[in-house]
Amino acid sequence: MRIYETGISYYGRTYEEGKKIKPIDGLKAIYYIIYYNAYKSHWSVQLVLFSIIWLLTNAIDYILYSLLYLNQMIAFDYIIIPLVNYYFIINILFRRGAKWNLSVEIPLFIFCFAVIKYFKFLFYKYDISLLTGAVNSIVIIDSIFIILNFIVIKFVIFPKK
Repeated sequence: MRIYETGISYYGRTYEEGKKIKPIDGLKAIYYIIYYNAYKSHWSVQLVLFSIIWLLTNAIDYILYSLLYLNQMIAFDYIIIPLVNYYFIINILFRRGAKWNLSVEIPLFIFCFAVIKYFKFLFYKYDISLLTGAVNSIVIIDSIFIILNFIVIKFVIFPKK
């Protein structure tokens, strides 16, 4: 049997001819690559993704506070924002039901989030900015908060089976 080389030509379809792929499909592809691989990635990669999720949640928190003027609403800070955080975490980083069923997992998540947030409040209350400067103290406290949250979420709420 002989193999022959044959020239081919390719002309991609235009949108008028029925081109189906759009830029949003590229974003979906990136999401699914992260979704199907993040939960089994190295902890350092998970920490980076968790930090991005945390920043996104804080942005949503800030926007809602600004729009709704919720300066003193504890339920918002300790229930709604943790639920938003939980939603992003289970849709990007970890898998629901890793150790607990849903009726235990969500209250446990909210409880852990609230306890760590309370400690963050204590840090702010006893203002460590005298030692490090105002901007540095915010960065230090938020970094500690992110790492503590990540450790509790990874090893208590969503441990590997």
